[in-house]
Amino acid sequence: MENKPLEGRICPPCSSAPQRAGEALAKEAPPYDKGAGAAPPIQGQAPFTATRIQGAGAALTYLLGWFYIRWLLLNADWGEPGRFGGWALAVFCAAFFGGVELLMRAAGQRAGGESWAWMAFCGLLAADITAKSFLFWDSGSLFVWELLALHGAAAYWVLCRAGLLTEGATGPFAALDALRALVLYPFGRFFLRVRVVWYGLKKGARRLRGHRFKKNTAFWVTLAAALPLLLAAAALLAGADEGFDRLLNDLLHRLELIALPDWFWQNFWCFVLGLPVGAYLFGLIGGALRETPKPGSGPRLRRQAEALRAAPEGALCAAMGAFLALYLLFFALQASYLLGGFAGRLPAGFTAAGYARQGFFQLCAIVVLNFGLLVLAAKLTRRPLRQSPALKALSLCLCGANLLFAAVSFSKLYLYISRFGLTPKRVLSSWFALVLAVLSVLAALSILRPFRAVRAGVLAFCGLFLLLCLCQPDLLIHKANRQLYRAGVLQELDEGFYHPKYISTAGEEAEQAIDGRLEK
Repeated sequence: MENKPLEGRICPPCSSAPQRAGEALAKEAPPYDKGAGAAPPIQGQAPFTATRIQGAGAALTYLLGWFYIRWLLLNADWGEPGRFGGWALAVFCAAFFGGVELLMRAAGQRAGGESWAWMAFCGLLAADITAKSFLFWDSGSLFVWELLALHGAAAYWVLCRAGLLTEGATGPFAALDALRALVLYPFGRFFLRVRVVWYGLKKGARRLRGHRFKKNTAFWVTLAAALPLLLAAAALLAGADEGFDRLLNDLLHRLELIALPDWFWQNFWCFVLGLPVGAYLFGLIGGALRETPKPGSGPRLRRQAEALRAAPEGALCAAMGAFLALYLLFFALQASYLLGGFAGRLPAGFTAAGYARQGFFQLCAIVVLNFGLLVLAAKLTRRPLRQSPALKALSLCLCGANLLFAAVSFSKLYLYISRFGLTPKRVLSSWFALVLAVLSVLAALSILRPFRAVRAGVLAFCGLFLLLCLCQPDLLIHKANRQLYRAGVLQELDEGFYHPKYISTAGEEAEQAIDGRLEK
């Protein structure tokens, strides 16, 4: 067949290139500033914008950063009650939680039930620290742990309040969510506040009349930003050299500038030192405000985790069996030594202190190691753990071994406490052994009947920690030690870590005052 010549004919438009396609693309392209030196944005990347709510959040973090430095750190007197953790901590928590809640509501974010639970947890911790700083001691023996828990729980609450937890609620990815709240969000968006403030300044400048002011906005803003740095450099140089200090003071007097009072400079430096604190807070809060929840991230991570199931069932059974055989051999050889605490007798050649300290932390580490082994068996085996009778039985035996290790650790501590009384470290160690036992029970129950074990474990851990803080362990320690002292078990009573507000040198008067307070 002879081909017909097509040269000179009009080619019809292809289906893949519709007519007026250029106009459609032009309509979809975002507008950009055509001013001098402005480059068009990269295709597919929208220009940076910020809402008024985000601007209000930036202003809030400036205030919070200054307040944190001025009234929580620099004003903290670690030896006087009512300073750190007093009214300043209560005000800061009220401003932080109240401000974030208002911002979330203004952004249309509805609060879930779990966010209220985390807010209540943080509120009770803050109230406990505040009450102790005014009523009992400067801070109490749990002050550092309470403060760390308050900071971590507050950051976690922000993501929970914004609906940005990996699965929408506390679950197997709680550790990942805590990492995001404490590290990834704040430091990954550390300069977000600068961008939001700059955007607000540019937007405000456009609304003002006067073309000349609009063209020189960047110039004036740069000068305004450099002025505090110039004053800071002058103050540092004045402190480094006395001659320059006298010269600078003489120059200020000759120019008849306003003599700023000391309180201004004190708050100014607190504001400067609070800039990183506020940037960290807005990285978390602003990042949560700008991001929309992604409900599919949790199932996607679960599907990716399922791809890791490659370990043969027989190999895991052999490994778990080897661990259990090792534990059985250990108990068989050291039964009299390990179980001496239950009978209230010390092994030969041991003191109570040596018996309690030797092996306690090693046994607790074994329990944590067993938890890791259970997680690997549940997530790496080709066949799900609950569907394998052998793996299920071995996992239950590991949970039983955990309970036995925790009980032995507690018995060693109890024998030590019954002879030498309580201290804050002994109370913390006993509490930790109790937590390991509770988590072991939850792990065993989850093997027998599936439920959200990780969520239950996190809630149990937080609940037990809150109970430990609220029961006022320092008062309980003092009451128990006084009873042991009166019974003749303790030869002397150490009251050195109690605040002199309640223990004076008046002898019987101090004893009666303490006993009356304990009875209340």
